Amino acid sequence: MIPTLLVRPPSGLPLRLQPGGQLRIGRKVGNDIVLDSTQVSREHAVLVWAEEAERASLMDLGSANGVTLDGVKVQGSRVLGLVGTIQIGIMKITYEQEDGGSDIAASFNLPDDSESFVLERGEQFSGTFDDADDLADTLRGLERAKRSGTLRVTGVEKEGVIQFAQGLVMSSSWSSLSGLAALEKILKIPEGRYVMVSRLVPSDEFLNLKISEFLARGF
Repeated sequence: MIPTLLVRPPSGLPLRLQPGGQLRIGRKVGNDIVLDSTQVSREHAVLVWAEEAERASLMDLGSANGVTLDGVKVQGSRVLGLVGTIQIGIMKITYEQEDGGSDIAASFNLPDDSESFVLERGEQFSGTFDDADDLADTLRGLERAKRSGTLRVTGVEKEGVIQFAQGLVMSSSWSSLSGLAALEKILKIPEGRYVMVSRLVPSDEFLNLKISEFLARGF
């Protein structure tokens, strides 16, 4: 199956981008995506998918007002995630990769200049837990819902981070610890609060772990 990026402009029909193609964005008629706003340059940015690349990239064409990708200003060019938002002024363009051309592991091994990426558009949520069992139930819920994002768990003294992709634990950190050792520490926090956001950070770590199985084994 040919990888395809589905791009949704603020108005009009969705566009599809495949390897070897590009979509030009600007105010001038003739661009693939025409944005009628004075905040948009005549030739503002371009989405490019190189023939052999796993992902498309967004490039700023030297615009006056710049362009952001998932809230981060693009300097030169940036690799897209699986889903996300491109914004120029008040104009928003959403996108999502329709196929499995890049697997989850590839998402966690993006180029070094990729600061973060998004796998879903799920809403941020937060809550508190009174004991370790409450926290474990929350993690099982994320697995069942196949959520993707970063869960920050804060106890009395320290904060732990667990990254999920489609319900699987991809990485975890706690102080100087990482991996399973960090996950064990987080799961032992007696009480605290948590916040889940959709943004993920590339990592060499790839646990690919079901939290329900990890909890069932005991630690």
